Amino acid sequence: MVEKTESGAAEAARYVIHIRPDRMVVELELLFWPPEGDSEFGLAKLKEELAQRKVVFGFDEPGLERAVAKVERLAATGGGGKISLAEGRSPVNGGNGRLEYKVGAGAVNSDPAAADLVRPGQVVVLRVAAEPGAPGCNVFGEEVAAKAGYEPALIVGDNVRLAEDGLAYLATVYGRATMADGLLAVTPLVEISADGMGA
Repeated sequence: MVEKTESGAAEAARYVIHIRPDRMVVELELLFWPPEGDSEFGLAKLKEELAQRKVVFGFDEPGLERAVAKVERLAATGGGGKISLAEGRSPVNGGNGRLEYKVGAGAVNSDPAAADLVRPGQVVVLRVAAEPGAPGCNVFGEEVAAKAGYEPALIVGDNVRLAEDGLAYLATVYGRATMADGLLAVTPLVEISADGMGA
């Protein structure tokens, strides 16, 4: 027999529905469970609770049925705690970009001591672009932005140009490549003086 209150009405389970501040998790905290159980508590009740709070993402019927079973097990043991009802999908942040210094592969001189020598059209630095990441979704169906990866800065100095693909930095002269403090440049092997004569 279902336990009655003084007014004769059957007591119902008492619980609190928590939505975390980040809007990514909905939990049920059980406060009281009638000794004879609550015939009104079940899948339909949980769906109603979520609908009232405009929760539309991160749950399904099998998951809610498992939550109902957990509540009943919790009540049977007299335990406390919170039970997850819905969980959003976390965003996946993008990977960082990087700059790959390519001098040495296909260099003008195979002598390791001259590995920083380059020729016109040779790739000196190749940019591997940062990844944008993948957005997530909170329990209200709202998109949660992902953080794009860090894109390292590079200053294009003398005798270097950016290829049409926007990723490869090419030497425009025969010379010695240098990259320091974010500045990429190629120093010609032969300096030309102001009067046009070789230095």
